[in-house]
Amino acid sequence: MEKSQRPNETLRGQLHTEKWHKKFKMYIDTSMHIDTSNFKEFITLSEALKEIDKLRVETFIGFTNYDFHFIQFVRESMDNWLLDIPYIQYMENSSKYFNFENLTTEIVKDLVEEFWEDPDLGIKITKKALNETPLKDNGDGEYYDTKILNFFQKSLQIANVKSLYEQGLAKFNKQNYEEARELFKKAVSIECSRQDMKFRKEIKFKLSKCEQELDQIHITEINSIITQADQQKREHNQSITLLNDALSKVKEINNYAKKNDQTKMIKDLIQQTKIAKIKNTILTLGTQFARLQIIEIVEEVNEREDLIILTVKEMISNDEIYAKYFDSTKSVAFNLQSNLAEIDNLMDQYKKWEMSGNGKK
Repeated sequence: MEKSQRPNETLRGQLHTEKWHKKFKMYIDTSMHIDTSNFKEFITLSEALKEIDKLRVETFIGFTNYDFHFIQFVRESMDNWLLDIPYIQYMENSSKYFNFENLTTEIVKDLVEEFWEDPDLGIKITKKALNETPLKDNGDGEYYDTKILNFFQKSLQIANVKSLYEQGLAKFNKQNYEEARELFKKAVSIECSRQDMKFRKEIKFKLSKCEQELDQIHITEINSIITQADQQKREHNQSITLLNDALSKVKEINNYAKKNDQTKMIKDLIQQTKIAKIKNTILTLGTQFARLQIIEIVEEVNEREDLIILTVKEMISNDEIYAKYFDSTKSVAFNLQSNLAEIDNLMDQYKKWEMSGNGKK
């Protein structure tokens, strides 16, 4: 386009005004080349769609916006179109075209509607095409897979949203919340500008409901595992394994607050079970050995040294064992005679502690 033909800078800045953004210039020709002399005056979108419907077979129709970007089609049969976008508007000294074959009238209308909303549609299509390998090159132009156009088809995007929503709703009604959630997520992920917004709102609501239902299912499963762990609390290692399984399931909870609450509760139970294991081991060793290094207890229970030291000190402080801890050597000296004399009482106290979670008072 000649510089004098371009809108002045003030008008060029009004991209979203009715005058420039919301009107086309159209050309129809059978000569298969762009001839600006037959450009019609500005037309509206509805007028453009009517022209597409009544266009004769083997006729060429095109539209241009204020910046002289083109989108043009050839009607090869009643419901078979060719889209070609001139290279020349994007590549200097080139007369080739980006071509897409076997388009339906519905797809053509979709693309024209998108061009009405987005003056840079032709540029965006060509940028996507340049990242793909052409299906063929006839010398005048390169032909590309029509899948490239899917992203730009509003009706196809809306159809996909509706389809995903309906599939997700069917799964939701059958209480198949995992599959429903994934379908709703896919629907929400489709670019917002290409969605029917009333569906987007409903999909987000259903997605939230799915996550609530799944959270409740996960919490029920977690509580069941915790109950199993409690039933096997005397088998400390087995109980800890079960609690760790429950902790791993917490990751599946969507609600942040519930996830935090469950995590804290299970970690507390794991800590209590580890302490119970350490105490049981120390009570047993306290009747067999006069002195032990902390490292020896570590090897026996396979727990952290700092937790063992803390537990030993608490047991001594609460009179759960008769012993003395030495910080300098990280060792425990047991009063074997006293521990042996009260072993039955000490073990009874330990069992009560294990059941209640409290130390000997």
